Amino acid sequence: MIWIQGELEEVVIYPVKESEVGWTGSVMRIRDITESKMMEQKLIQSEKLATLGLLVSGIAHENQ
Repeated sequence: MIWIQGELEEVVIYPVKESEVGWTGSVMRIRDITESKMMEQKLIQSEKLATLGLLVSGIAHENQ
């Protein structure tokens, strides 16, 4: 993964091989993964908040 102009990009390079000749070149795929990484971070944050809520509710219930 690399940052290109403020976006997170996934770069994958695939070798191209002809039968007995050997490697003849490569194909590069660049994919913008900025949005999926942002959504992943939001999900992680939501899970942390949910866990914290369960912890706090358990403590509050014990003190009643």
